Amino acid sequence: RLLLAHLHDRRDDPTPAIANLKVVLEREPAHAEARRLLEKVEREQRAEAIRFRRALTLVGLSVVAPGSAQLVAGNRRVGKSVLFFWACLVAVCGLVLWLVPLDDLARLALRPWLLNAFTLFAVGMALGWVAVICDAWRLGYPPGLSRRHRLVMVVSTLTVAALVATPLVASARSA
Repeated sequence: RLLLAHLHDRRDDPTPAIANLKVVLEREPAHAEARRLLEKVEREQRAEAIRFRRALTLVGLSVVAPGSAQLVAGNRRVGKSVLFFWACLVAVCGLVLWLVPLDDLARLALRPWLLNAFTLFAVGMALGWVAVICDAWRLGYPPGLSRRHRLVMVVSTLTVAALVATPLVASARSA
């Protein structure tokens, strides 16, 4: 059983190793090597869970406030500039909606040059935001995750990137 625990310890899923070690410790409670290996496997399992939560958090941060994951865990200068750009964009949109009457905005929305500029801006925003989300995925260090957690991270990152980019590309296409 101890040999099986050692073999299962080398795999992605530590559950069989923990089960085999617990059987060994039930038979021989004073077995020092089994106790050390069990503590090691459980410690690695907790560390894996923490790494997975951190990776999910970094991707989530990039969705809510683009650049915040880079500010926390990556290139701080890039994070500050992306976050500053995002804050300025939100502030300018808020001021325009607050200060400019809706009739004037509707008239401006019919100008071809403004529609072309909006199209380029929306596509650029979509590409930039997807790049920031993919960089947040990279900052989560996928090789340090188990196979199952890597798969969850890839699927969730691609889903979030598609959800973020779709409205921007659709609005650019209809402009």
